[in-house]
Amino acid sequence: YEGDDLVFVWPLMRARRLGFSVLTWLSDPFGQYGDVLCSKGQNAKQWISSSITFLNRLKDVDILRLRHVREDSHLFGCANLLVNARVPDKAPFLDFTQFADEAAYDARYTSTQRKRRKKIRKSIEDLGAVSFTQLPVGIVADAAIKQAIFEKNAWLEERGRINRVLGCPGHLDFLKSLSRRMSGNVDVVVTELKAGERPVSWEVGFRHNGIHYGYITSHVNALTDLSPGRLHMDLSQRACLNDGMKSFDLMVPNDAHKESWSSATVNTEDYFLPL
Repeated sequence: YEGDDLVFVWPLMRARRLGFSVLTWLSDPFGQYGDVLCSKGQNAKQWISSSITFLNRLKDVDILRLRHVREDSHLFGCANLLVNARVPDKAPFLDFTQFADEAAYDARYTSTQRKRRKKIRKSIEDLGAVSFTQLPVGIVADAAIKQAIFEKNAWLEERGRINRVLGCPGHLDFLKSLSRRMSGNVDVVVTELKAGERPVSWEVGFRHNGIHYGYITSHVNALTDLSPGRLHMDLSQRACLNDGMKSFDLMVPNDAHKESWSSATVNTEDYFLPL
């Protein structure tokens, strides 16, 4: 505080991991990014330095561990106070401000990409008429989120992979609770792609300050060869453009399949600090 004014917040939580007491982002493992909150006109570096001094005085914490610190964050500017874990990554995003309208968005595709997307749509239309819908908050969106998580885990399992976020037992309840918040400036957006009456893919995203964060993309695992996720991403980005979003954040990791959906990246680093 500065006087009676709240000017700085660093949201952290303490967890037990492998016998150690670890401070992590409050949203871990669900949150992809983290940062401090600092009022305009305040010296964030000074507050962060003071906070680290305070953390070092705590008797019941072994280590501070911060994943995916973005280079455009307040905390990145204080990286010299922390230890770099040497796990670099990038967060890809699509800048919508470069497109005057949907026609300009469509023009970004190469002829090969355009043919590929038309072929995907035709394959899915063979199953039924394609419809893309944003679902209302409540039991309808809840059911879609549950199915999206189930199908994503099935897709991972088939490839011998495990995702500790998607596999977390509290993940569904977390998203349901977040979607029902009646205050704040973060919206949970759930979209569904259908072929006829059959849902084939979903996206769970967050919107904040004109940015759409693509949190989960998922499709019916049995339909993987039809690539419904590619069509869904195209329709989702078009919807964001028409809704006035400034950018679409595809979030870490910087997987190769995200390249055609993004126009730039932001570097991220993991940091830790023995306390």
